[in-house]
Amino acid sequence: MKIKIQNLMIPVVISGLFVLTSYFSGEINYLDLFYFSAGLFLGVILMHLDEEILHKYYLENPKTKPNLITRSLIFIISLFPMGVYLITSTGSEIGIGLFLSIVSVLLLELIQYRTDSDGFHARFLFQLKRKLSSTEIKYFVSSYVFLVLIFMLMIFFLGR
Repeated sequence: MKIKIQNLMIPVVISGLFVLTSYFSGEINYLDLFYFSAGLFLGVILMHLDEEILHKYYLENPKTKPNLITRSLIFIISLFPMGVYLITSTGSEIGIGLFLSIVSVLLLELIQYRTDSDGFHARFLFQLKRKLSSTEIKYFVSSYVFLVLIFMLMIFFLGR
């Protein structure tokens, strides 16, 4: 049960961005930093636990290769309306950190699998009957990167 180094770097880098934007705005709230960082670590741990342990509880046939709920197309698409709600309405530092870490873990995995069409479909698009071409996969990953950047800008520069 090993968490990848790149996934552990997500909370460190995003917490650093939190500190930088708070510093340049003139106020660093250490309690908010703690809650935000806790949400970031919880998101990384949740994504890892789903891959290692939790999928056994929601699979109908545990002997087959798992189709992870947190890597499904429906989950990926539903994250963004949830993110808009979290950022604009709740103000919860734990929730925003959890959202950012889940989105960042998915972003790293999408980038990692983008060149392997069969692996990409098996990991993220297992609900679709039609296989996307490599160009369509690149457009999908590019649009996901764009949306993640928009959310990062909303969180860090338009206020929390």
